[in-house]
Amino acid sequence: MASDIAVVSEFGEPILLVEVKNKRGTSRDWAAKLRRNLVAHGFVPKAPFFLVATPDHFYLWKDTGNGAEEIEPDYDIDPSAITRPLFASGEKVGPVEFETKVAIWLSDLLAEQANGVNGELLSHSGLREALRGGRLAFEHEQ
Repeated sequence: MASDIAVVSEFGEPILLVEVKNKRGTSRDWAAKLRRNLVAHGFVPKAPFFLVATPDHFYLWKDTGNGAEEIEPDYDIDPSAITRPLFASGEKVGPVEFETKVAIWLSDLLAEQANGVNGELLSHSGLREALRGGRLAFEHEQ
């Protein structure tokens, strides 16, 4: 797998693939193009969920398959509304620190500590249930 972070099942099957981009000012259209390019170049294996995490948006796709067409995300999540915010207001971080913060958020989600508005959205998308029993895997582990 070429994604930055993944959540895999107890059998090692990918549930959620996460591409982390430390880029602000993105849009749903930008995210759709990024996903299309990653899929077209074989960087995204099939998984039920795919997430592009940026400091100002988490773009989530559900069950889009592995086709290289340009598909807008099913959900656009505001990471500033997460129970334990990833950043202080206006804080800028480097790429490694941002990826670490996304991994911490995923760890909280796996431990069922991510609540609030986005917790409800994650439940609505089915992601919260799909991740039960999963574990984090990083690009070098997969």
